[in-house]
Amino acid sequence: MFSIAKGRHFFIIPWLDYSLIGITDTEYSGDPDIVEAKKEDVVYVLEGVREAFPGLELGDVLYTVAGLRALSDSGSLSTRDLS
Repeated sequence: MFSIAKGRHFFIIPWLDYSLIGITDTEYSGDPDIVEAKKEDVVYVLEGVREAFPGLELGDVLYTVAGLRALSDSGSLSTRDLS
């Protein structure tokens, strides 16, 4: 879906009786063995998809997943623009 509020796309994939919703592009510089979804990223996604799911709150989130991917950076672009 396209979020007018955030000016970007989010995916919403039905899975069993739930929905998988994402993604964010957040710079990460910590230990890759302990990466996790940060609360601010989860809130960002929730705010973006409330156009399709009004009333969706942080307490509705059952599980989060985080991963890393390499992006080539010239130093002038945001992580969103690089992806």
